[in-house]
Amino acid sequence: MKTKIILFFLVIVTVFFTSCQKDSDIFIPNTSVGLDTNWVSATTDQSPINQVKKLLAPTILSDSIDATIGGTIQTSGGLTVIVLPKV
Repeated sequence: MKTKIILFFLVIVTVFFTSCQKDSDIFIPNTSVGLDTNWVSATTDQSPINQVKKLLAPTILSDSIDATIGGTIQTSGGLTVIVLPKV
């Protein structure tokens, strides 16, 4: 039983050390196809990145409250802010 545990541990360590490769500092560009079409210099409003940006951007609303009379602000997220009147 002890030898099986040691053998299993050695196999795991061997797999761990042999599965990684060294990082290479040599850059080899792919010149056979031409320009890479995934990268563009300018984006349009219809670009997928701008559609994601619109989905993630919160809607910002601006409002004002008269501090002399006070008021209540209620957000769509359920936050309620009560502004007491200025005395």
